[in-house]
Amino acid sequence: MSKQAQNEPEYNAEDARLIKFIEKENRKLMVTPETQETLQKILDQDSGLKMPKAMSIGIYLYEADVTFRNAVQHSKDLKQKGLMTSEIRLLPGLIRKLADAEAEYQDALKTRKAMMSPERMLPARKLMAAMLRQYRFAYRNNVRAMFLLKYMSPQSRWGALSGNLSQLASMPEKDPAPLQAINFDFDNLQLLRKMSEELVDIKASRGFADGDAGDALKARNTAYTELKKALDRVRDYGKFVFPLGDPRREGYVSGYLRAKRRKLQRELDAIKQAAQQAPPRTTAAEEQVFSTSSSSQTEARPTTPNAAPRVGAKKPGAKKLSRRKRRK
Repeated sequence: MSKQAQNEPEYNAEDARLIKFIEKENRKLMVTPETQETLQKILDQDSGLKMPKAMSIGIYLYEADVTFRNAVQHSKDLKQKGLMTSEIRLLPGLIRKLADAEAEYQDALKTRKAMMSPERMLPARKLMAAMLRQYRFAYRNNVRAMFLLKYMSPQSRWGALSGNLSQLASMPEKDPAPLQAINFDFDNLQLLRKMSEELVDIKASRGFADGDAGDALKARNTAYTELKKALDRVRDYGKFVFPLGDPRREGYVSGYLRAKRRKLQRELDAIKQAAQQAPPRTTAAEEQVFSTSSSSQTEARPTTPNAAPRVGAKKPGAKKLSRRKRRK
């Protein structure tokens, strides 16, 4: 295999088909200054930067390609209603621009993630744990040193871990006697300094990677905004020219979003149906009212005219005797 073949990117069948079609249409519809002027007019109508939210970039590129192919076939019908041919010619170049920007953004994300991978921190964490165990035993009677060692942890973040390693390397310079008492290997101090410097370099590289990812994201969103505004305009004309029920209208609507809305509607219908079939539930307030009314009914005793009087009960019409007369 030649070196050129090894350096070529790998594409699946769908990507290869899309790239081949775009290149073919680019040759047929050459980008001219007129198309660039048309794009600028479209962008001037709304200068806000858009961000993809409803679907992935891959799905959006595929649906944009479908719209472009349908617009090429129906260019005469669309032109009669006011859509310029130059607006259709914009789409292939914008699709390619967004595809390239998305690839660069994903590559920047992978680079940034690899910069701060847990595997790169593992040697530093292991060294930190081993050194802390020896330092804490050696300086157990030193209150000031123990105060510093108490808040050091191998699980710290990059910046804190780098600073702690550097601090451990400089601590024996002032008081090496406790470490000498436990036969500490002072060659580890150089290893601590080296590991601390490596973490600082990695963090600096991560900063550059963050900047690259931010620039790539901005470029991706800019390319998406340009394609979305041009694509929405073509789709608006397509939905205007081909009314509901016309099969040609399918090329100017998002099949992904339509399927997503239908799925959501089915889920809502299932929830409503389950709520209608479920037995009625009493609320907490209704249960409290029911319990208080039932308890009051059980406490009330029925009064019947023929009920026998209780023992010691007063007779009707009897006068109440005073305490002195009751004693007599």
